[in-house]
Amino acid sequence: MKTHRVKVASYVLAMVSLMALLTNGSVSADQGQYESTEAGIQFNPFELPQNKVDASEQHVARQHYSDEVLKFKAFIQDNNNLPFEGRTIDADKDSAAQPFPIQPPKQAIGLTSGFEGIGYTHYIPPDPIIAAGPNHVLLMVNSSLSIYDKNGTSLLNSTLGDWFSSLNLDTNVIFDPKCVYDPWSNRYIVLAVSFNSKTQTSYYLIAVSQTSDATGNWWKWKLDATLNGNTAANNTADYPQIGYDSSQSGNIYITSNQFDAQNVFQYAKLRVLKKSQLYSGSALTWNDFWNLKNGDASLVQTLQPVHTQSTTVPEWFVCTVNPVFGSGISLFQLDPTASAPSLTLSGTVSTYTYIIPPNAKQKGGGMRIDTGDCRLLNAIYQNDKIYTTTVSAYNWGNANIESIIRYFKIDVPGKKCDIDAGYGNDLMYYYYPAICVDSLSNIYLIFNRSSSNEYASVYFTGQAASDTQLQPSTLLKAGQGNYIILDGLRNRWGDYNGIARDFSTDRVWIYGEYAASGNQWGTYVGNIKF
Repeated sequence: MKTHRVKVASYVLAMVSLMALLTNGSVSADQGQYESTEAGIQFNPFELPQNKVDASEQHVARQHYSDEVLKFKAFIQDNNNLPFEGRTIDADKDSAAQPFPIQPPKQAIGLTSGFEGIGYTHYIPPDPIIAAGPNHVLLMVNSSLSIYDKNGTSLLNSTLGDWFSSLNLDTNVIFDPKCVYDPWSNRYIVLAVSFNSKTQTSYYLIAVSQTSDATGNWWKWKLDATLNGNTAANNTADYPQIGYDSSQSGNIYITSNQFDAQNVFQYAKLRVLKKSQLYSGSALTWNDFWNLKNGDASLVQTLQPVHTQSTTVPEWFVCTVNPVFGSGISLFQLDPTASAPSLTLSGTVSTYTYIIPPNAKQKGGGMRIDTGDCRLLNAIYQNDKIYTTTVSAYNWGNANIESIIRYFKIDVPGKKCDIDAGYGNDLMYYYYPAICVDSLSNIYLIFNRSSSNEYASVYFTGQAASDTQLQPSTLLKAGQGNYIILDGLRNRWGDYNGIARDFSTDRVWIYGEYAASGNQWGTYVGNIKF
């Protein structure tokens, strides 16, 4: 695979000066504890209504951009001669992007199976996410959940409203689904957020399987997301994330961005839950951390708790220092064995500059597809390395600025990047990546791609542990039509794609959104392996 090099001037001096303030040290944050008296409610998913879709109206999943993000997106999109810091990125040399033959890699990534996922639910965007256990694959979108066997046979389909029924919610607005499989305790975990705009109530909705069998009994709870410890803050949760540590007696970690009643960002929050209480269906005691700060004293946004795939004592958390532009990743840690957990800023990892990307062109024209900002989209810890990914604008040196994938392999003890790379192609737009690694430290990525000649499609690629670059991308599912479904002035997409390691086979499952015919989205599942 060839490499594309662009040498251009440094970005605006004021932006660089702002990022020069990064320091290390203890994190500035508030914290508190809350003891709930409500035990988990037991349920069996097969007792819920099946195959129900609310087709009465279009639903929009909540996601807030700050005014800063919206202004910079418009600025980037309208300034094709914008200079960027010079760096080397990997040019995607797939057959659709290049007219010449490609030398096959020594060890190629391949698709072993694939099938259609959850269909259009009248929610935008779908937010496809996936978790894999020994016998089942769990899929979620806004606002539905399905369980499949590994041959692609659908076993159960439920709306999230039915899944979290009996929790006495005051709203049917449930969004931002997340799911993981905790390999250290052999449990599935499901997370979503509910929100009532009239009452400003906001809950984390969490469910855990009682065994490794996704079709068996589960526990579920609703947790007041407006509380900071035991203090009412009246800020509501958006864009939740979930992570786990490597201890069977450790914790599950929920993070979210918190907004006031005027939809103004206030701070990021971390909630720490004990596995021992969750996995026994007990009443929950949690520790909250909020008002988190980066090393330059700026507010943290979108804190990613890692999925821990090898034994370690600390749980790690990462975020870009700014979702609009920056040149660093903040690295936090928490000791899950401590009787009184504390969150500290371990350091700031220097990176090449990332900057919010333009929205993506698509075949058929019309409004561009929203590509998101520079928040980190997921994070994996394995063997003293953290793997994470985001998007960035990139100037190809010919007045074309597109969105590319940025992916990182962080050496945790050294607080430096072993890999700080970009991936894309001129005249094409790459967005909403998700990253994973197998036991051999082979890297896997899923992402969307579109251009003036391609509908929004879903692709995958990878980098073998012995290689130095990502391989040419492989099409998972081709887009089938032009896609324009508006949320205000945004043509919503994403907000993420799904990826999960299967610990029983060491293969990787991917789950992504594509533009289906009839101006709808579709989803597709793939199982991949080097």
